[in-house]
Parts: sequence; structure tokens; C-alpha cells
Amino acid sequence: MILALDIGNTNVVLGCIADGEILFTERMATDSGKTELDYAISLKMVLELREIKVSEITGAIIGSVVPPVTSLMREAIRKVTGQEALVVNVDMNIGLEVLMDYSTYIWMAQLFILGMVVGYMRDQIHHIKKDDQEEISYLHGQLGDMTEINDSNVRMKQIFELQLVNQKDSLGKIYEITSSLDQYGAYEVLFYAAQTISKLMNTEDVAVYTVANQSYARLFSFTSPTARKLGNSIRYPEMEAMYTDLKERRVFINKTMDERYPLMAQAIYAEDEMQIILMLWGLPWDRMNLAESNRLTVISYLIQNAVVRANRYLEALREHRYLGNSSILEKEAFTQLVSAFFEAKRNGLTECSLVKITCGEEKYLEAAEVLGKKLRQTDYVGMLDGGLYVLLSDTEEKNALGVITRFAEAGYESTIANGEVAA
Repeated sequence: MILALDIGNTNVVLGCIADGEILFTERMATDSGKTELDYAISLKMVLELREIKVSEITGAIIGSVVPPVTSLMREAIRKVTGQEALVVNVDMNIGLEVLMDYSTYIWMAQLFILGMVVGYMRDQIHHIKKDDQEEISYLHGQLGDMTEINDSNVRMKQIFELQLVNQKDSLGKIYEITSSLDQYGAYEVLFYAAQTISKLMNTEDVAVYTVANQSYARLFSFTSPTARKLGNSIRYPEMEAMYTDLKERRVFINKTMDERYPLMAQAIYAEDEMQIILMLWGLPWDRMNLAESNRLTVISYLIQNAVVRANRYLEALREHRYLGNSSILEKEAFTQLVSAFFEAKRNGLTECSLVKITCGEEKYLEAAEVLGKKLRQTDYVGMLDGGLYVLLSDTEEKNALGVITRFAEAGYESTIANGEVAA
């Protein structure tokens, strides 16, 4: 498969060709101010949206009339595909006779235009000098004003360029920040995803809900009390205004400011199944627009692999059993899970409680089976050095007392063991 690009002054047209067939074509803006990383990210996103595997690309070719962008695009293609792009030029034997180099034509046209402009300006200056010296003084004054305006514009351009380079919502910066999630273990990513989105979307109020089934989603992590306002569990299909947009894979924007909904929301899918719902509050009205919606879409797309991997990891943890087909997690897996939850709790990203079950080893299987009926899908039963424990996700200590009461009614004594988790 060949990746082909035609770089024009306004647009870059790109597509893939295989066996003489054009598989697709797309356009992106030509911008010599972009870096090779910006072009690489844009190119990678186009290929992924078109479901083109990088490994299938065996070559690349570029036709360009914008030399500064040509070198940037060659580097971008090398970063994304590992291929060295062939650049078409007049020295190549392509079976066509080139009567005149395009750059020579441009050079001649520029000289012609420059001659016309110089001639016109000389005639005008001569006419002005001849007609009225006062008019010349007036024009000199106007020229001075224009010079000042131009100097001011140049200063503003430099300021905006500097802001753009450092702006957290530039594509390169977004990619850099979202990539930081890779430093966390799979069991930690979902906690810090909320923190990452909060930083990129410039709001203190972000919640991450994991979809438990076709009816419920559970609060997994949050960055503020406001982000918990919808509660620990939501019936997301009943939130019709939001659900309609999410199932169509659109960003939901709460334009009516309905307090039953977040101000903005986006769903993350895996294999056509909704896995995660991201919710945002704390946004001013003037930022609830298409630009912010697009920014959230890009952020969600970039963190998709990390959060889906984390969600699947948590599901896979349930397979690490302590005993047979019981629901009890083995010590190593359960220890990692407890550590991740309590570290996130110390960072203000979630709530959780650890409860120790008082029973002998011979009763572990029976206790897990009985108490499991009293727990939610997002709670975990596992082994630690002290025996059998239950990790209650998104549960404050005062609410854990109610769970202890239910355990006692089922015939098992238990105590809160949050103090046993090392800081």
C-alpha cells in the first residue's frame, strides 16, 4: 500500500493506493508554522480514523509546491510509518517532458508583478510630487501611522505565537500530557485520567464513570465534590438528552444548563460497547462551544487506549482467584488493587474503605459466597496478610458502617481496616 500526498499552498490532499485502487482521500490544512510532530499526529489520526494499519504501508510519495512543508511532512511520514517518502521533482524520469520548471514560472511571475508594482509606485510618486506637496506630507503622515500599526501587529503576532507554542490545548501539548498516563500502572490509569482531563479542559470538576451494564454506570474517580453531584451510581440510559448524544458518539453539551446533567460529557467506546463516560462541570457558558467539544473529542481519542486497557485490567483481576472458582482475589492482585485505590483516595480522586472479615480460614469460601450477595459489582473480596478483606469502592467510612451492619445480619462480624493500608 502506498501513502500519497499532494502538498498545495492551501491544503494537503492525502490518500492510500493499493493494487491501483484509491482507498480514500482526505484533506488537511497546509501550515508551515506546524512542527513535524503536529503533522505526524494529524497523519496518524487520519490513518486510524480510516482504519489503515501502519504496517500495511510499504511506501510513500510526495508532490509539493511548498518546500518548507515538504521536509516537515517527510519527517512526519518517517515517524508514523517508518517509510522514507519519495519527493517528486523535475529531475525525475517520470515519462513526461517538463517544458518549464514550476519554480521558474513562479520566479518570472514574481519579477513581472514586482516590475508592475515598482512602475506604478514611481508614476504615483511623480504625480503626487507634481500636483501637491501638501498631499505628499499627508501621505507621509498616513505612512507613519501604518508603520506604527504594522509594528504593533508584529508584536501581537509574536505574543500569540509564543502563547500558541505554550498553550495546553495545542495538539502537540495535548498529546504530551495524555501520553503521561502511560507512566501509571493499568490499575491506576482510571484514577489519573480524571486528573489529566481536568488539566487539559481547564476545569476543577471532572468525573469518570465506568459502565457496569446496559442500565447502570458507577462513579470510579472524581476531582472535586461537585463532580460527585450525580451520585455513586447513575441510570445513564434514563438521562435521555445526554444518552442520545453519547450513543451517537457525539459530545453532549448541556445548552439548557439543566442541573440533572453535567455541562459536558463524552463516552469512550471499545469494540462498539460504551465503556467509560467522562463528565465535566465548572465550565463557563462561553466555553460550551464547538471548539471545546472538539478538544474533548481529541483528548478522549488520545486517552482511549489507556483507559480501556485499565478497565479491562480491572475485569481481568477478577480471574486471579485465591481458591478455586470463588470470588476471592489472590493476595498479590488484591494488594495492588487496594494500594491503587488508597493512593487515589489520598490524592482526592476517589473514596474507598477496607473491611476485615472476622472468620477462620476454613470459612473463607462460605463467607465470600454469602457476603458477595451483599456487595456491588464494583466491590472486591480478597486476601491480605491479615486474612479475608472486602474493598468497598467509592464508599466513605461512614457509609461502610452500613455494610458492616449487613454483614453482621448475615452472620459475619467485620471491622473497618483503613488504618492497615500504609500511607
